[in-house]
Amino acid sequence: MNRTFRLEHHPIDASTTVVLDPSTYERIVHAMDRHGMIHDLPYPQHPAPADPEERRAFLAATAAEPAGIPRHKLTVDGEWLITPRELTAALGAYYAHPIEQRNAADQAVDQWRPWIGLLLSGGNHLGIRCL
Repeated sequence: MNRTFRLEHHPIDASTTVVLDPSTYERIVHAMDRHGMIHDLPYPQHPAPADPEERRAFLAATAAEPAGIPRHKLTVDGEWLITPRELTAALGAYYAHPIEQRNAADQAVDQWRPWIGLLLSGGNHLGIRCL
């Protein structure tokens, strides 16, 4: 099944949306992982866990300055919002890599440039919604 991502609070059209087939999406997530763009956080079963200890740990992790996009927002189905702060952190990790490594991802992964373009736009707007 294809994965769709669009700028938050924008209509779905070619300028605000990227649709990825499963194979391309897998390669994008793998490339993002290699560039340090994905951050592992506890996966919330609900908006926040009910157990007080788990809730404190979850809120502490999500309130901290993000180190990238939480992995569960990319790998678990749901209408997750990838926030501008998460996008900015992910892009910071990406641009910290040498240009040769960034160019290699662009050449190895179909739709890498449109994906990075969407991340840049989302970081300057209200984020990106996973649909």
